[in-house]
Amino acid sequence: MTVHLGPEYASGQADAQKHIGDLYYLGIHGIKRDLILAYVWYSLAAMGENKEVNKQLQSLVDELSPRQVDEAVSKLLNWKPGQCERDLKNTIIEGG
Repeated sequence: MTVHLGPEYASGQADAQKHIGDLYYLGIHGIKRDLILAYVWYSLAAMGENKEVNKQLQSLVDELSPRQVDEAVSKLLNWKPGQCERDLKNTIIEGG
């Protein structure tokens, strides 16, 4: 499933957005693994013209249940600038 947001969401930060998606997908560097948030950040990177993220995004979609995809799309549609800091504060593992 592809979600299209306005140009304000493709802020030229596609590589950073992909990296945040990697953190969530892999659950590394003190970040709890969260496939739904990985979907959100990979999707943002894809909208920002990061070509290499599309394969990862499709692979991730194959891992998610339909309910998880719906939740991920909802989070993506409700994404606002500054969301990265809010998401990371909520997913950092204590002592990680």
